[in-house]
Amino acid sequence: MTSASPLRRRDMALAGFSLLSAAWAAPHALAIQTPAFSQAELTSSLRTALDQAVQASVSRLGVRDGFLGDPKVRIPLPRKIREAARLAQRLGLGSKVEALETGMNRAAEAAIPRIRSTLKAAAGRVTIRDALKILTGGESALTDHFRAQTEGDLQNALTPIVAEELAKLDLVASWNDLLQRIGPQGQDLRLETHVVRGALSGLYLAIGEEERSIRKNPARLTSGIARKVFGAVN
Repeated sequence: MTSASPLRRRDMALAGFSLLSAAWAAPHALAIQTPAFSQAELTSSLRTALDQAVQASVSRLGVRDGFLGDPKVRIPLPRKIREAARLAQRLGLGSKVEALETGMNRAAEAAIPRIRSTLKAAAGRVTIRDALKILTGGESALTDHFRAQTEGDLQNALTPIVAEELAKLDLVASWNDLLQRIGPQGQDLRLETHVVRGALSGLYLAIGEEERSIRKNPARLTSGIARKVFGAVN
């Protein structure tokens, strides 16, 4: 009897490996997919986690130094004008530059709590068609899903509030003066637009961190069913 060719032996080995892999993976996949949770329970658990993460993030950022004191979310001067800011500092205008950056962050800290109800409503409107996919999609899958559906609306809601907070701090004149010193490359850099972008980036980052914390410790969730659902996929 002739022995199998090397190619045939390789194919047989690969087939055997595939069967072993499938046998190992099946119970692990079932462990995630077969708990007796309805689609409604999965969806409500995601909404509970999202609402909790959003509210905790607003409480974290919407206080003095919530932005300014946290390097991860602090809003810097736009990249285009940092060189000019350094020049301004060398010209003895460093205090004005520092006041401007501080004021931007103070405006974000004041504005974020003012959209708390808007954020809560936005979280409640998020469409969740495939709850299991979001639950098992990674440590910030829910935050990414939320951001994709809400960023434009939240930017529109936050812009007039940020503009109002900036006006209270009388920063617009300082900003325009800095842009004038920069020249053409500083045109079209509206202060409120820059602050809104920075505020929302910081907000989504904070929500993502809350989501990761919830996934690691589902006991933090306020709903019993949500604790069970996140515990099952942890």
